Amino acid sequence: MQDITLDIQSDEINDLHKIADLFNTFFCEIPIKLLMNNKINNSMPPDKHRMNIKGCNKSFFFSSVTENEVVKLAKSLKNKFTTGYDDILDVIVKQCIAYFKKPLTGIFNASLETGTFPEQLKIAKVMPIHKKGNTRNINNYRPIALLSVFSKLLEKLVYNRIITFIEKNGIITDAQYGFRSKRSTETALLDFINNVQSAIDNKMNPVGIFLDLSKAYDVLDHKILLDKLNTYGIRGITSG
Repeated sequence: MQDITLDIQSDEINDLHKIADLFNTFFCEIPIKLLMNNKINNSMPPDKHRMNIKGCNKSFFFSSVTENEVVKLAKSLKNKFTTGYDDILDVIVKQCIAYFKKPLTGIFNASLETGTFPEQLKIAKVMPIHKKGNTRNINNYRPIALLSVFSKLLEKLVYNRIITFIEKNGIITDAQYGFRSKRSTETALLDFINNVQSAIDNKMNPVGIFLDLSKAYDVLDHKILLDKLNTYGIRGITSG
């Protein structure tokens, strides 16, 4: 951990072990504190979210992973110097993938066939990153999770299969720009500007509403998420 000093109440904390425990407690308690502070609206009627999503009658199934696919995916990794808990660099996997592609492919296929994500690949190295303000204030930090390179490979294999199914069946609205091929914040901005210009040309008054959701992923409702996945066609083992 980087050198950090925290002010907790009236005490100055600079012992790294104590700081690690403080950050762990702080990050774990964020969802609980948000609930206690009534910052989450749990009054949504059951199935209300179903009204605003497009369902799919087809069901998604995982296709098998091939050794060539694993090799190609590993070769596409960026040469990052950050590592997960196993301290294995991406570049090492890129250089040595040919030697363990067979067992790794077997593990990935077993995961997809059973709908089970290996427990060891769920372990993350969590780092506190300063966001803004006083560096001694624990509230000014956010966590980032550094996963094993093998976890990232399996995640990418799952993503590639799901996004292909989603795009093929036209499930996601065209207004979705994030995490999609050939779409980005730049294309979203260009489309927004074009819509505004078009509205002005047609003597209309364009209005923009911008939202920034704080700690959205910390309070994600997994029940609603799984229900939406089911509606989209991702059911059974594939949603596990």
